[in-house]
Amino acid sequence: MNCLMAPCNTDQEHAQGCSEKLSTNNSGPPNGDKNSGNRPCNKHEASFVPIDPQAILLQAQVASRNLCRASARTPVNQSPGAARRSHTPLFTHVAGPLRARLPAKRKSEGGSGVVRGRTGRAGAGERAEMASKVRVGEDEEEERGCRVVLPCSVEEYQVGQLFSVAEASKNNTGGGEGIEVLKNEPYEREGERGQYTHKIYHLQSKVPGFIKMFAPEGSLVVHERAWNAYPYCRTVITNEYMKDDFFIKIETWHKPDLGDQDNVHGLDVETWKDVEVVHIDIADRTHVSDQDYKPDEDPAIFKSMKTDRGPLGPDWKRELANNEDCPHMCAYKLVTVKFRWWGLQGRVEKFIQKQERRLFTNFHRQLFCWLDKWVDLSMADIRRMEEETQRELDEMRQKGSVRGMTAGDE
Repeated sequence: MNCLMAPCNTDQEHAQGCSEKLSTNNSGPPNGDKNSGNRPCNKHEASFVPIDPQAILLQAQVASRNLCRASARTPVNQSPGAARRSHTPLFTHVAGPLRARLPAKRKSEGGSGVVRGRTGRAGAGERAEMASKVRVGEDEEEERGCRVVLPCSVEEYQVGQLFSVAEASKNNTGGGEGIEVLKNEPYEREGERGQYTHKIYHLQSKVPGFIKMFAPEGSLVVHERAWNAYPYCRTVITNEYMKDDFFIKIETWHKPDLGDQDNVHGLDVETWKDVEVVHIDIADRTHVSDQDYKPDEDPAIFKSMKTDRGPLGPDWKRELANNEDCPHMCAYKLVTVKFRWWGLQGRVEKFIQKQERRLFTNFHRQLFCWLDKWVDLSMADIRRMEEETQRELDEMRQKGSVRGMTAGDE
């Protein structure tokens, strides 16, 4: 148990320290130690109170949440991004000193301050309790734009994308984890037609350790719902445990250009100002980790036997713009992330944006290098392939070892 105040040596210290009361509990110092270095001045002995650091931290979280709600009334002349930045440091100043007063780690509990089981890791009940205490954060969404130029037409890409999604799903499924397809059917609503899919991603070993530490058993499952009204596609990723505190939305427009259009998603001017745009070059090896790199999926090496496209050199985009015989297109992606979990919010949002860029880069490198496998397929061929893939995924998930991309401990 920590104590709130140290002895007052001056009237100024007294005014700043002893007069501040965070509790109405007027019990004396621990063990009745009259000579404790943690006693207040004699004339304010009654204000000496032991405190519960966890309780005060929770009070600060509630205060921060109320502050965030109040700050939603952004001044007219201030952008939403500027408003968010101006409020973030305030809670940092509140939480920092309080964290310093948390109880010291106890060696008998694995040095973590959390009761541990025999394995040295927090059990499901303790992780759920820890998570419930920190699920407070700013109610904000972070948006980023990604542009991916490819040497294929918009019509070709529709087939290539669906083929590559099916192949990538199989490459990332096995050992009890991976992709489970619940629905794959046509839809029509409000004049929009396309294909609707609902998938479940089982990710227990594919997330970084700092997330596993707080995530209760069974919570590392995400639902992906996608509405493919090509050339426009919308994908929404949610988690039943996080509910409204988390989602990832990916909106994509496919255009027959070289990625030189601005704000194709029609955002308002103030929102668009805060959107960071990232240009992904599928031939740039420097953006691919050694863990992800495969020579047979390198556009700088691949040569299509059926279309005579590739390999892609350092100036391939400029050459593509001057080559009337080779089609081109750009996938304009807008990624919106919401993650409200105090203590993890900034780190997880940064992690998600990094993984999305990694996913877009690897996926489109594969799509181009698999060109000869899908360029002759029709949409009818793709639908048959998707049905077969759904059955294969159900079998693959129940056997073998975990496969595909993992996040490690980033």
